[in-house]
Amino acid sequence: LAPLKPFDPAHGSFSTSHDIALVLYEIAVQQVTGRIDFVSESRKKSVFFERGGAVDAYSSQVFDRIEEYLYREGKITRAQYQEVRVKGLRSPRRVGAYLVTAGAMKPEELFSSVRGHLVDVLLGLFEWEEGDYAYVDERPEEDDRVILDADPRALIMEGIRRKYLMPRLLRLVGAPSSLLVPKGSTPLDPELFGLSAEERRVLRLLDGTRSVEDLVFSTGLEAVRVYQILAALLAMDAAEVRVRGIAGVGADGSSASDGIDRQRIAEKVEQVRQLDYFQILGVARLATAYEIDRAFERTRHEFAAERFSEAVRRDLGDELAEIEQVLADARQVLRDDAVRDAYARHLP
Repeated sequence: LAPLKPFDPAHGSFSTSHDIALVLYEIAVQQVTGRIDFVSESRKKSVFFERGGAVDAYSSQVFDRIEEYLYREGKITRAQYQEVRVKGLRSPRRVGAYLVTAGAMKPEELFSSVRGHLVDVLLGLFEWEEGDYAYVDERPEEDDRVILDADPRALIMEGIRRKYLMPRLLRLVGAPSSLLVPKGSTPLDPELFGLSAEERRVLRLLDGTRSVEDLVFSTGLEAVRVYQILAALLAMDAAEVRVRGIAGVGADGSSASDGIDRQRIAEKVEQVRQLDYFQILGVARLATAYEIDRAFERTRHEFAAERFSEAVRRDLGDELAEIEQVLADARQVLRDDAVRDAYARHLP
């Protein structure tokens, strides 16, 4: 076991100016060993780190319980879920071991499920845009430690990829006219960041001569994906903003980010017209009512009309209303187990 190593500073806050991704990267760089409590509003997560990597985590959110995770992943039935709740087992590994012993899970699924749950709890932190943290000199129980095979930088990249929406990314990176440059003389290793082959093109083109908008056009990637990669590089001190673009508002009510917004709206309209309700909300067919509500609120917030410029609302008001209505329909159908089952039976 690594000796306890406090985080410096031991207490602090995260916000739009000091993002949670930056805090987690600092924990990894400092090789912190111990417990860090993260608090945002009424939510709390306690994460145990060893040499900067997460090895155990607990959350006050029902959504983060391991039985919730296993049920969402289709690993256990509703009856088995209820049985675990009655047992009151706290440790994810003990819950997994109990389910294997009871014949509810395959032995080979135990460690992958426990690791997956730890990653899920950790990545949930990326939804929090502001809050506080505090270091505590405490280790996890030896039997509860889980060693992840992913580099902390890849986990940070995945957290940003899963949880950061465009308005937040714009605040972190800047308008499409922003100019970013690599930081440091050592070439960036895409393997450490967990980037796909097509995403690596952003690294190759990030040379200080191309704006964010140029990177989008040059790579052919969706704007949100380019922004996610850039936000991760900024958080992990691998890039810096040389020129921060300003999203101004024109006389016709347009803004510099309208092109990105129009593309996102067009893609979502295509989704609501062609995909099923599960795909539209981005949830599994066994998703809980809580998960469905959260996905609905997140997507509704992302496409709320008031988030867009006057010009976009004027030109695409009907499309935004269509998205809003289909999201509401999807939530109403999927929250009712009987209606959802009947709906799912008619899907391919």
